[in-house]
Amino acid sequence: MISHNKINIKKGDAFLHKVRQRMTANLSNELYNVQSLCNEIAMSRTQLYRKFRSLTGTTPNRYFLAMRLHEARKILSLSGITITEAAFKTGFKNISHFSQAFSREFGTPPSEVRK
Repeated sequence: MISHNKINIKKGDAFLHKVRQRMTANLSNELYNVQSLCNEIAMSRTQLYRKFRSLTGTTPNRYFLAMRLHEARKILSLSGITITEAAFKTGFKNISHFSQAFSREFGTPPSEVRK
């Protein structure tokens, strides 16, 4: 017999997998946002926030920002591209915003990762 909690966890895993898949596919798209995600998965913004927060403890916006920043850090540490290129490749159109968000997330500016 399967408990109700295991069913919810599996549904939650499928939901998170679907959301992460959409976010990953649109990582470099600066115009992609939570409303775009809502449209793709046919869910209202309120429903998405409520369900996502209950499963992850964070908001979809914060999660997507963190995904972008972690990808940017990976790009910067593994390649010789510029900070501007890394920012654009991960969906940031404003370099100042990218640098500030990067520093908040990792406690160090993007220029330190390149060294």
